[in-house]
Amino acid sequence: FSIESPEGFVPSVSFISVLAVDFIGCFFATMALRGYFYSVEVLQKKLGSASFDQAKCLCCECHHRSPTGQHLPCDREVLKQCVTIWFGSTAAFEEA
Repeated sequence: FSIESPEGFVPSVSFISVLAVDFIGCFFATMALRGYFYSVEVLQKKLGSASFDQAKCLCCECHHRSPTGQHLPCDREVLKQCVTIWFGSTAAFEEA
């Protein structure tokens, strides 16, 4: 039994092996891309619901004191000042 195309081409074992490897490679590449785009979608949902009021800062959790007892500036206040300079207000930033 022989498989022949109209031009007389007979697929060899190496040709079929290459096709199988290509198929498997495409399958795993597709799975990786699906995982990547799913993670991008999850990130967009999380960023869409984020706000300054809900954000947790290490400085606030530690009552603005380092382990040695020194005063820590508030990260949230620094970020609010930067965002206000860049966007005009934190509300405008959260809407963007």
